[in-house]
Amino acid sequence: MNDGFGLQTGPSPSSIAVMNTVSRFTKASVLGAGSWGTAMAVVLAERGLPICLYGNQPAVADEINQKHTNSGYLPGVGLPKTITATTDLCEAATAPLILLVVPSQVAGLVLNQLKEVGISPETVIISCTKGI
Repeated sequence: MNDGFGLQTGPSPSSIAVMNTVSRFTKASVLGAGSWGTAMAVVLAERGLPICLYGNQPAVADEINQKHTNSGYLPGVGLPKTITATTDLCEAATAPLILLVVPSQVAGLVLNQLKEVGISPETVIISCTKGI
């Protein structure tokens, strides 16, 4: 669609490709429980996937699991009950689809930790890192 100013509106071809890829999975993990990671988890959960949301703050994980909110990062937004949070990277590493949604400054660190805990060779990792 064109917005009248020559700009395209609606989903980009790359976002359509990502969502088509996502539809073939039965569950996913999102690494990064900040505002961007939580928003990505919501989008995937709304597509019917159970989501494991990994973060490094136990209080944030507890709030997500108990209240289905992440008030420090997405105030006023209720989270689908199909999103569960963890601080255990081993638990998050079991998903066949992993979205890397951490700041670019720590992406290498998190990927190395993921390598150490081990993932299946068939695991698909999509980088949603910002701040590059």
